[in-house]
Amino acid sequence: MIYLVCKEENTFNKCVRGGESMRGYSIYFPEIDDEYMQKMNDAGWEMIFTSLHVKEYQADMHALKKLFTSQAVQGKKIIVDVSPATLRVLGINDYHELKDFGITHLRLDYGFSIADMLRLQEHFVLIFNASVLDEVMLEEYQASGIQLTNSSVMHNFYPHEYTGLGYDYVLAKNELFHKYGLRVQGFVAGDMQLRGPIFAGLPTVERLRQCSPASSFVVMQELLGFDDIFIGDFQISDEQREAIDRYCATGAITLTCSEFSADYKMFLGKFLTNRQDISEYVIRIRESRAEGVPARKDIEPYNIEPRPMGSITVDNNGYGRYCGEMQIVRCDLPEDMRVNVIGQVSDADLAVLPCIKSATPIYLIYKEL
Repeated sequence: MIYLVCKEENTFNKCVRGGESMRGYSIYFPEIDDEYMQKMNDAGWEMIFTSLHVKEYQADMHALKKLFTSQAVQGKKIIVDVSPATLRVLGINDYHELKDFGITHLRLDYGFSIADMLRLQEHFVLIFNASVLDEVMLEEYQASGIQLTNSSVMHNFYPHEYTGLGYDYVLAKNELFHKYGLRVQGFVAGDMQLRGPIFAGLPTVERLRQCSPASSFVVMQELLGFDDIFIGDFQISDEQREAIDRYCATGAITLTCSEFSADYKMFLGKFLTNRQDISEYVIRIRESRAEGVPARKDIEPYNIEPRPMGSITVDNNGYGRYCGEMQIVRCDLPEDMRVNVIGQVSDADLAVLPCIKSATPIYLIYKEL
């Protein structure tokens, strides 16, 4: 089966490099890692998500206010997941008191009436629950005066394996939400400290549960129409954060290689480019035929083997003038005596290959598994 290349253009918002979309991370009380938060803030991550209706801890109002106000001072948009029970949990009389905490966005769980929403939108950006929102409700909200174009909608994350959302469902829902001017938000799983009690990641999309955070981030923006994306779990690694930041700053898609020949290490840790005239079968590294590939005219055949999706290859002298061309395979291909296999993209990054289109920048790193 061919793993199709994603469309050159779509109707969804592009990444932060255009100034539109935002990166977010999650915190969960009482397990707050100040050092990690500062690291994410220093990297420019714009949004913080947390829940104020969880039952696992007794709310400490002083600690909550200190934390949230310190983040607000740094310009972070704080999103809290609230329900009608939140007031009781926090011991406050009105949601408006949350403004004193520096909270700017409320993600509304079940139980809020339209009258509640009309009052709350005067003080907060409203974020609706995507799992229960349909077009009938959107029409009702719009007719009632709820300002949808100033609001967002957030998909849930799904701790239970195999319960996350499918691509087709997400695409249809996000198209509907964009039709009404809503920003769409969702979650990717972490790769470091996962949240219990299941510890299987907190993604919105099931097919991305085992993917790297960076690849999941790209797929959700490029293919699935998400505007703002949060890390659902406690933490991601520095490597994955840097890959997301690199994509948002430059558009470069980072591919982690689980295998890579030392003979071609000059291609690691630098920006490469897919050719403009794209193939459905392979990604052709433009720079490989332009700079310093070892003995381009005399590459002997070696490591001739079948090429599963994600194989990294170099054409040998059997391919004549193409000798030295590096490629990344988009779909399973047979062995070819003219093609040497020199590496392999990690399984966790295979899902992002359809997002590499005409002239997409690529950044290869090697990580021994």
